[in-house]
Amino acid sequence: KTATSATIHKVTKFISTNAFYDYTKTTNPIETVTFESNDNLKQICNDAFYRCKNLKEIVLPKSVKTIGKYAFQHCKTLRHIILPNSVTEISDYTFQACNNLEEIYLSNSLITIKSMAFHGCSSLKQLTIPESVSSIKSRAFFNSGLEYILGKFSTPDNQAVIVNDDLIWVSRDIQGEFTIADGVKILNHHCFGYLKNIVSITIPDSVETLISPFIGVRNILAFYGKYTTSDNRAVIKDNILYGIAPNGLTEYIIPEGVKSAQYALFYACGLTSVTLPASFENLSEELFKSSSTLEKIYSKAIVPPTFAVNAFKGCKNLSTIYVPTSSVDAYKTADGWSDYANYIVGYDF
Repeated sequence: KTATSATIHKVTKFISTNAFYDYTKTTNPIETVTFESNDNLKQICNDAFYRCKNLKEIVLPKSVKTIGKYAFQHCKTLRHIILPNSVTEISDYTFQACNNLEEIYLSNSLITIKSMAFHGCSSLKQLTIPESVSSIKSRAFFNSGLEYILGKFSTPDNQAVIVNDDLIWVSRDIQGEFTIADGVKILNHHCFGYLKNIVSITIPDSVETLISPFIGVRNILAFYGKYTTSDNRAVIKDNILYGIAPNGLTEYIIPEGVKSAQYALFYACGLTSVTLPASFENLSEELFKSSSTLEKIYSKAIVPPTFAVNAFKGCKNLSTIYVPTSSVDAYKTADGWSDYANYIVGYDF
């Protein structure tokens, strides 16, 4: 019978890359891992327990300092873990897609939480950040189930995390109107990503930098404050479209003067048509990805905008792309656009 538990010998200094990685993706039987009394183990390397989807319990020894990238990624039955106070860093993607992880206690010596560390931990509702933490990277808590984060860097209501004037995370439990705290300078990657119940966002004058903060915010009705348009339906900075409020709309006309839009901005947006202005120069990567309701694109630009990878990926109902009549041939032969040559027709704007 295949063993369902593993014991790590006391002389072990590190758990190597791919040590327990389930290459088959289906059959790794390990459910529990225990450690003999051990002051030597310092590091759990990248991918050490990757896809050990039957792993339910692991108690790390007090000597462990670092946990590598993807170390517990896709450990889908892992529910509880305590990080000993020796741990100083949680690497990128360490607990990504541990979708049954309900409880984790962070080390009181923890310094850094890196990007995507808890991405997709949908059962994790609450987390406490110890005072020792000095750095939390963008998307650390992206698309998790977190409703409250307590401790260092959390706002008084425990529904946002702000690190050195950088908005990192907003609770998925936020409902209705949300005003970003005055003093915030950076809206970081996906800090509002896929929030379902937020209807308006107010941006303070202190904000200086936008880094893909509004991707997948589909139910929003309005933006207010800095960088917002007069109709409160968009956020534009330096001729780049960073946010749209598509709720209640079927068609959207990007304002003239806009040259490009943030990566994946129209992801699953629910619109049936979008008009690109004559000023538009760049169709960014995955701009309309999974917009299954999108039927028509109107592009007023005489010169075909550059076309990034997967700009229309998943737009299964896209049927017509209207372009200036004089530019039909240019669009049909341009990189990226040529894949949709049969959809392109002339239009007198």
